[in-house]
Amino acid sequence: MSGKRDHDDAAGAEPAPLTAAAELAGLAANASLLVVGGQAPGGRDCDRLPADATVADLDGLGGYDLGVVRELAAADESLLGRLRDLHTRRLVVTGAAAGLFDPRRMLALGFEHHPSPEAPRGAYLYDRDSYNRPREWNSPENWANPENFDKYRW
Repeated sequence: MSGKRDHDDAAGAEPAPLTAAAELAGLAANASLLVVGGQAPGGRDCDRLPADATVADLDGLGGYDLGVVRELAAADESLLGRLRDLHTRRLVVTGAAAGLFDPRRMLALGFEHHPSPEAPRGAYLYDRDSYNRPREWNSPENWANPENFDKYRW
């Protein structure tokens, strides 16, 4: 998929452009899709929420492989957080919705910034599978080694 970044790339490498259509093209035919504030590109069958959706509108909503937020009535971080945490594996914020949010706040929410022809200020992607990548220092070999308990004082 276009938005997927390889975390082994050199720091500062520009991520690939992000579009909703490219993300949809990378999905399996039977993958579930949720679109907030617009239509799915290519007329794909999906569940939709209006642009003025609130967190209360998400009650009873299931899980989706991909969520695309195209338009929102207001910058509602709690709505994005709920979609990100409970309802989608991958969440793309693009189009008019991407311009509503401060880039630093989106990064604080765990989204990656990507250039996009759909949004002048770029689009944002949250991918649950690549969000918390394994780190070398956080492993049994480098963390709380019992053989070092008598050697070092922490």
